[in-house]
Amino acid sequence: MPANRQLAAILFTDIEGYTALMQQDEQKAITVKDRHREIFQKAHHEYNGRIIRYYGDGTLSIFHSAVDAVKCAIAMQQAYSRWPKIPVRMGLHIGDISIQDDDIFGDGVNIASRLESLGVAGSVLVSDKVKNEIINHPEIKTVSAGIYHFKNAERPMEVFAIVDEYLVIPKPQSLKGKTEEKRASLSNRIGKMFSRNVIIALIAIVVLITGGYFFFKSANKKEKPLANNWLAVLPFRLISGDSSLEWLSDGFTEELTSSLAGISGLKVKSSTTMLHYRNASKTTKQIAKELNLGNLIDGNLQQSGNYFIINARLINPLTDEIIENFKFKKEASEIKVVYSEFAQQVADILAVTITNRERERLQQTIIVDPELYNLYLQGIYYLKKLSHEDIVKALGFFEKALEKNPAYPPALAGKASVFQSFGWSGAMSREEVLQQSSSLLEKAIAIDSNLSFAYSTLGWRNMNFEWDFSSAEQNFLKAYYLDPGDDMAISGLIFSKLCTGKFDEALTWWETGNAISPQSWWIDSGHGEALYYAGKTNEAISHLKEYIGTYGHFVFYDRLGWVYHLNGQHREAIDILQKEIAKFEINLPSTMACLAISYFQKGNRSEAEKITRALEKMVTEKKQNTSTPLATVYLAMGEKNKALQMLDTAYRRHDLDMIWLKVDPHFKPLHNEVHYQELLKKIGFDQ
Repeated sequence: MPANRQLAAILFTDIEGYTALMQQDEQKAITVKDRHREIFQKAHHEYNGRIIRYYGDGTLSIFHSAVDAVKCAIAMQQAYSRWPKIPVRMGLHIGDISIQDDDIFGDGVNIASRLESLGVAGSVLVSDKVKNEIINHPEIKTVSAGIYHFKNAERPMEVFAIVDEYLVIPKPQSLKGKTEEKRASLSNRIGKMFSRNVIIALIAIVVLITGGYFFFKSANKKEKPLANNWLAVLPFRLISGDSSLEWLSDGFTEELTSSLAGISGLKVKSSTTMLHYRNASKTTKQIAKELNLGNLIDGNLQQSGNYFIINARLINPLTDEIIENFKFKKEASEIKVVYSEFAQQVADILAVTITNRERERLQQTIIVDPELYNLYLQGIYYLKKLSHEDIVKALGFFEKALEKNPAYPPALAGKASVFQSFGWSGAMSREEVLQQSSSLLEKAIAIDSNLSFAYSTLGWRNMNFEWDFSSAEQNFLKAYYLDPGDDMAISGLIFSKLCTGKFDEALTWWETGNAISPQSWWIDSGHGEALYYAGKTNEAISHLKEYIGTYGHFVFYDRLGWVYHLNGQHREAIDILQKEIAKFEINLPSTMACLAISYFQKGNRSEAEKITRALEKMVTEKKQNTSTPLATVYLAMGEKNKALQMLDTAYRRHDLDMIWLKVDPHFKPLHNEVHYQELLKKIGFDQ
């Protein structure tokens, strides 16, 4: 029978780990495969898919419509994510196929197979061709998973992951599968054709020719930018010199940095890190060496009437060579156009590939209301200062922005973040936080589904106030993909990994964050715990001491005391915690609990009991986040039943510290208790 050619959307699926399951439990494996096929067949019938064949634990099918294929894949993964879960990978491509004898052939089939091989359980990966087909369907969202070169493919391909509440989104450039193998070395390939002596002669000629070429060329042309593609933006200087407008400089620098970081081919240091160099006396060469930079942007910003005038330069910081000068003059309403044009020009100069999706985003013409935008920038400026007084100021700016436009997504997310900060500090109850922040975040994301800040804020709400760790991780990942420089997203990933016991993964995310944003309070705030949990106690102590000097924040005093105490260094714990209380004039329940236990271990029972009574009084007065720390004190004193009762209270009051119940070493004496195991399940640690 002659082959019939047509264009089709091609879907491959595969059950991850099926072979191992078959070897371990054949009956369970058969049950899994039967459920997999039942869901598969039902979804294909609903979305007009044609099943070509089953092969062991995998499938091959085609669709006339890429949109139907994607919707079918999402529906299947949603079903597979429900209990009992089935770990399925999916790859989808659109291409020309040949149909013969109820089978299909063609390069499109091979690419779909390679996409599936890249995937992780719970994900749907699609090619750039599929992405282009669904671009006019805003209900289907995607994020770039990186650019890959598949075996036998003519061109590198950008791969996208479908975004959905129930789908897994892999980390960019982390996927491994049927990609291009490393080519044989040049010498091996030439060696098949020429003798060793000929090779030596050829190499000598090449060296002489290229050496001479570059010698003469370098005399007539500027040195190229360094191969190192790390880039940073120094805080832009304000021509006016008005220090009260520092928020404008910070806001411009942060937004430009985010636009640059949104280009996957660039590695960009975060604006948080670069703020440390605002008034530094260091040379560009010193900054470059400290941060391992190959390129640096600096410039100034001037507001003249209704216009912004921006002068900037891209430089090689090791030589101070100006690679390119930039000048923009735009109306204040076009400030976001500056970020996009600037980012595209930098990428072009550095010969960095901009993916189709990135270019689409950068070329969107976004006009802002200058007054509204400035109110938001001021709100963010104060929100990042972390003190209660500054956060209250931030709320005022966000509320002014929302009075002007109740549907302004950045201000909606900002206001929600303020309420969560109040919840962390105890100034607002959990119920109030959820009531106030939920509608704000839902509205912000509904209006702007590409707002990283909204997703990272939602992730923190999921983790701290809802104990929904799976949703938290997914939202942190979404935020990270949208803005790889989002400190709060990376910090959220560190903490979500820590409290669920994935300590090595937490350290990996810290390394990712530290590369992008060294000297970030948010990134470093979980580093000490990550090192301690990973068994690196001495490193934890060393880094926490360093962070106390860098940030001078009470959080690092508290955590250093915690590590000292758990390491049996009770005298050191008492000293650092007393310094914290004297310096900051605060009594955190976690600090009080750690002090009480350290005094108890040192034999000073009267001081330990005094602090314990103070904690008990706080619990009686229903002070927030006090029950869990008191439970740790009871356990240290050998009162297991009182500790369990206090944990019940903590659960009812939704103490924020309960997210550490699974991993906190204080609770080891309870690990075999049925009551403790039930609490873990209630919180959500059974997933």
